[in-house]
Amino acid sequence: MTHVSRDVRQVAKRRDEKAPKASETGALHRRRNAVRLPVDARCRSDTIGPRLYMTRGTQLAQIAAIVGLGGCAGNWNATVPNAPDARWTITSDGVVVAIRDNPFAISIRDQTGKEVLSTAAPGEGDGFATAAWTTGEVTYRPVLSPGYSKITEHLDPYREATFVEALEVSDDTIRLRLLDHAPFAEATPRTDTSDDPPTYMTLRVRPGAVRVSAWVDNTVPRAWSVGFRAAPDDGYLGLGERFNAVDQRGQHVFNWAEEGGIGMGEGTSMGEVNPWPNGALMTYYPVPFFVSTRGYGFWLDTTYYSRFDLQASRSDEWRVSHHGPTLDYEVYLPQANDQRPWPYQVTDQFTKATGRPMLPPAWAFGPRRRISRHSTQGEVLEIQAMRDADLAVTSADDALHFFPSARHVGREEQIAEWVSNARALGYHVNGYFNSFVASDAPAFAEFLPQARERGFFLRRPDGSAPNLWIFTGGKVVHSDLLDFTNPEAKSWYQSNFDHAIKLGYSGFMYDFGEYVPADTRAADGTSGEALHNQYPVQYARTLHEAMERSSKAGDWFAFMRSGYTGSSAYVPMLWAGDPAASFEDSDGLPSMVRAGLTANISGAPFWGGDIGGYHCLIDGAGAADEELLVRWIQQGALSPNMQDQNACVGERKRRKASIWNSARARAAWHKYARLHTRLFPYLYTWATRAHRHGEPMMRPLFFEHPNRSELRAVDDAYYLGAALLVAPILTRGGRERDVVLPDALYLDWDTKQLVAGGQRTLVAPLDKLPLLLRAGQLVPLLDDRIDTLTEESNPSVVGPTDVADVYDVVTLLSAAHPEATLQLHDGSTLTARVDLQRLRRATTGSGSGDQLDSSLTRVESAERLRGCTGCYWVDTSDPGKIRVLVSDRGSAKALGLEVLSTSTRRIRWDVSIALERAIVERAPEQRAVAAMTRFWRGGR
Repeated sequence: MTHVSRDVRQVAKRRDEKAPKASETGALHRRRNAVRLPVDARCRSDTIGPRLYMTRGTQLAQIAAIVGLGGCAGNWNATVPNAPDARWTITSDGVVVAIRDNPFAISIRDQTGKEVLSTAAPGEGDGFATAAWTTGEVTYRPVLSPGYSKITEHLDPYREATFVEALEVSDDTIRLRLLDHAPFAEATPRTDTSDDPPTYMTLRVRPGAVRVSAWVDNTVPRAWSVGFRAAPDDGYLGLGERFNAVDQRGQHVFNWAEEGGIGMGEGTSMGEVNPWPNGALMTYYPVPFFVSTRGYGFWLDTTYYSRFDLQASRSDEWRVSHHGPTLDYEVYLPQANDQRPWPYQVTDQFTKATGRPMLPPAWAFGPRRRISRHSTQGEVLEIQAMRDADLAVTSADDALHFFPSARHVGREEQIAEWVSNARALGYHVNGYFNSFVASDAPAFAEFLPQARERGFFLRRPDGSAPNLWIFTGGKVVHSDLLDFTNPEAKSWYQSNFDHAIKLGYSGFMYDFGEYVPADTRAADGTSGEALHNQYPVQYARTLHEAMERSSKAGDWFAFMRSGYTGSSAYVPMLWAGDPAASFEDSDGLPSMVRAGLTANISGAPFWGGDIGGYHCLIDGAGAADEELLVRWIQQGALSPNMQDQNACVGERKRRKASIWNSARARAAWHKYARLHTRLFPYLYTWATRAHRHGEPMMRPLFFEHPNRSELRAVDDAYYLGAALLVAPILTRGGRERDVVLPDALYLDWDTKQLVAGGQRTLVAPLDKLPLLLRAGQLVPLLDDRIDTLTEESNPSVVGPTDVADVYDVVTLLSAAHPEATLQLHDGSTLTARVDLQRLRRATTGSGSGDQLDSSLTRVESAERLRGCTGCYWVDTSDPGKIRVLVSDRGSAKALGLEVLSTSTRRIRWDVSIALERAIVERAPEQRAVAAMTRFWRGGR
């Protein structure tokens, strides 16, 4: 009996749902609720082109319908603004789609009527066309490791549709038949002269989005392609977690989840084999979605291997192709009634369609470090040594391998005691899972033969096992890969989380997910080729379902490296896999900012890199020195997921720098891990918005300033939330760096000095991260005594309950931004505003009753505000600004400054007020002093 794959069955089902029956492809089309081509000339944009063939009765019915409606039903052939050659249009809120019939083309316009995207003119069998499909073969073969693939295409020329006729039209939907030849005259019976089967396309619009689907009748194409016109300055941001760049213009970007690449060492350039083996576009987490600087977002809805040619082959066009049997894509546009910068509207639409990012538990935003059960410093366990050294840390990854080898078996009592002790010190503890079952694991020896017999693992169509092995736990392990399409296998795997929970674990490193061979077939009939990119999503969903049914529901954690479209809906956090422990450009520290930004754009906002790097394969441990670790700690602290796995795989000759053998690294952890912990209310506020609307937490500068197209390629600086501009040092020996500051005014986080916008050089000695606060924004923080976001029972450890009564809030106000406000994750609101004229009168004594609010008491030093309520302090030592510190609950006023809080906490406000925007751009000190003098005298 011939085996029919799930891929083919899905295509057949789609044909049944979408394609016209045989009788409908002739001259007499009789479909209910379909709008036929009207004969009224008023409803035509031209008098030439293909027509549908109707009986006289149908024509009369259509005429009656048109007269009754007083116009053209479904905008059939209606005139489109800025599209005089459009044959048909469909519309929804913020979207106009215009379709031309000869040659076939699609134009998409936003709410202003501006064309943001249009398909390419027919090509020469190369796939640069409005829709094209082909036959042929594709081969997949592993490269050294089963985690890497070389993919080779042997495809025939593409069949490109040049002409089109409409089968149905409504206000928001049109169904088309695509032709590679001109239709016949109206009176001629329809017959096809081509040997190719019919091709069909449906276009549907909804508010802010367009969906296009195409399929071929009576055949399964090997690949599809569609081309679009492009401008010289177009940019394409996103496409999953990418280590090479934020803007992929000029690249051939492929989407195939695989092991991380191995860079060729510090000082080498990225390219086709750097990192090895598949070049700069390799990724664990591809997502076929990007945000175009033209003003739209594009998502290819497929799990098959796909490739974006983003003006790499042609300067005026881009193309996307994939190896699946049908074509489905969506285009997202901003809407007129949305006041957010338009890139956030686009990511909102994308995550609404594909799955909102899961909101991690609150404690997941504390620093995390790999600390094994046996790790000590001297004679002290490391979990205690971290506390003794006053180093903030919230959770520990002990890397206990529940999979692939069930290393917990026989050690349960010892493990449970260690986890309990860690919890008392304020640690959540995370173990380790992957989806392999080791062939030589004693704990699985009895289970494995039964599981293989019951089809628990992925197999080739002939039943043979693929050769799968991984490097984990310091050795090569040969394994079987679980098949989550088998309900019994999935249920068994999920039951194993119960063992970890009973031992006290709160979460897991959830490793791998990229190893599905293309030549396997799942239990439900899905080919390995179709399953490969989908597997990380199934893998994440399997965990999510198990934990949400457990006693840890709503309070569990996992971090995963592999992913695809929709993965973030099921797993709390993403980490960047196994980077080089060096300044290597393609997979070391410099690549981390690019990876974080592109992942955030692509629907995975809760991202972090592996601080200090993981492998030392090329540069050795010598590159993993103090400088690298300090700079990586700084950057990692200003990302949503701060983690350190503390490894140097592949190098045993020299010790990698750590916080225990480097005083400067330990000082960096002390400063920046505590800052990360203190930032919890700020991070969780923006995390909540990411969960609700798909907003990135690490934000490209372009996203906040989309009118500045030159910012699209910035991949070494970013906003964390809307307030903090982070400009990390990413090169060896760097002690300063240039950065474009898009807004007019910022505040240096450490020195509290004003910094003007524009091209700036920021000084950054080794102990300093360039970190700036944007004018008109505010940042709430926890008290600086905080050690952990995990509740604890040790009186020497400061947990969240110990600082639950206070927030510190830092903000910068100016003439251009006299007010800053933020609604926190708990619904409370913080606002600071200043009246500069009243401030001048109050500080110079030129007015009466303006000095301060009678409810506040002025203190002599900033330190006095720490435990004070209803107090304020003023610093006028900087000629460019006044700094006012206020400690109070609710609302308070002082010196023309008003602060308001609906939180129940006492708020310690730290408000810097820029007196004159221009003075920060004047280098000579005497000019700043003169400007300050003018301010005091009332001049502006």
